[in-house]
Amino acid sequence: MNRSFPIRIFLLCCCLGFALSAWAQSPQLSHSGSLKINSSSITLDTLPIIPNTLTINGIDSADYELDFLTATIHILDTSVIGREIDYSYKCFSFNPSKPVQHRPASLNVRQRGSMYHQLTPIVPKTEDVFANDNSSLVGTGSISRGMNIGTNQDFVLNSSLNLQLSGKLSDKWEVM
Repeated sequence: MNRSFPIRIFLLCCCLGFALSAWAQSPQLSHSGSLKINSSSITLDTLPIIPNTLTINGIDSADYELDFLTATIHILDTSVIGREIDYSYKCFSFNPSKPVQHRPASLNVRQRGSMYHQLTPIVPKTEDVFANDNSSLVGTGSISRGMNIGTNQDFVLNSSLNLQLSGKLSDKWEVM
């Protein structure tokens, strides 16, 4: 058996797998069919048609107008009503004019206010940290905490400590 045979089989499988995966990711849906024109407007699909993909056999392109977003053919010449036409087109797999959501937006907002709470500052206090010591060290600051709850059920707890020390540590050392 040739040594390059397994390599060729492997490369063939890789190429075939790549080709199939690229084909599977195609966002276009092809449609074709035939129908009899009964009215002045015909809706072909519920999804929007990709521009320049519609082909109609049986009537002239000047006899109709196409609305791509609603996939509706508007007949301009009433003499073609009653004719049989063949058509083919490609459409998108989603409708970009309609909102896409997994849950209703009303679930994202609480009934009693905003979902995001701002940090609540605490009024800074001034106190003598080392009251029993002979040093004149004074500390001021604040502690604040807040929480955020996101739309993807994530939770963040924020904490902040603002501490300022000033005074003499000893006769030689002073903190500003």
